[in-house]
Amino acid sequence: ITLYPNATSGKFTLEFNQTYSDIYVRIQTLEAKTLYAKNYKSVISIPLELEGSSGTYLLKVSNSKGESAIFRVFKK
Repeated sequence: ITLYPNATSGKFTLEFNQTYSDIYVRIQTLEAKTLYAKNYKSVISIPLELEGSSGTYLLKVSNSKGESAIFRVFKK
């Protein structure tokens, strides 16, 4: 999984090395407040936009196989 650009002014892309049929994406503050959560079907990349003030956010990605990854996203 690739996330770019990071740091971002707001818009960024989450890119996968293959097409996934069921992906769940959640963006949270460091205090665990959920800002965004959505399920995606049949994706190879997901354009996202981080609204809010500058700082560090957590992006959690998981699939139906139980695989998951966590990224720190830095907003300028």
